[in-house]
Amino acid sequence: QFQVLPIAQSLGIVEEGSWLQNTSSHVIATLIITCIQLSQWDSAEIPPTTDLPQCASVPSSLKDLSADRFTHMAPEPRLHTVFHSLLLDSDLTLADLSAHLSHALKDKSRQDPSSAWLLETAAALYWRRVGDTHQMVGCLQAAVHKAPPDLRDIPLHHVAHILLTLGHRHEALLLASLALQVSPHSINAHMVLFHTYLALGEPENALKYGKASLALYQQAHGSTSP
Repeated sequence: QFQVLPIAQSLGIVEEGSWLQNTSSHVIATLIITCIQLSQWDSAEIPPTTDLPQCASVPSSLKDLSADRFTHMAPEPRLHTVFHSLLLDSDLTLADLSAHLSHALKDKSRQDPSSAWLLETAAALYWRRVGDTHQMVGCLQAAVHKAPPDLRDIPLHHVAHILLTLGHRHEALLLASLALQVSPHSINAHMVLFHTYLALGEPENALKYGKASLALYQQAHGSTSP
């Protein structure tokens, strides 16, 4: 099986001892791809700006993905680790990050249309970092809207798994449930729900999603267990 953690560590995306090691291999793989996307814009070439990473307004395809579903959202400084990884810069400030993401979102000339939605996903994490519910939801909506149909669950369960790792269980539950709504056969969405329900102390629900995840995996890959 393809092991992404050693690759991420060799690239400097995941440092030894980082809490990112406790996320899933799928999350780390997505971080690697996003890092490659963002590397197209050299931080030294980005002009100083006070612009913020705004995501395009898109038709809302998920009515349950709304700001009022996220209550009492405070800034989450630990998410800064994600951006140190994505931009391979341990000295990155919040202003640096904002400028880089804002520039990348606006510069369509260098964006790969097939994976530009990863930038919106990164922007959603930025807004979760600063604690802005409305902007986070808007960027997630944009990411889901722009992702290829068979990948639309990824922005949701990607952010869900990261937030679950940081202890935001109810946010993770909401986002992973929405990922399953978008893609009912998503193995990763089922797995995030499995881990989330375990963290919530609901083993019966956890077992249901764990079994479903295993069944989907076996259906996709034969009888071999992951």
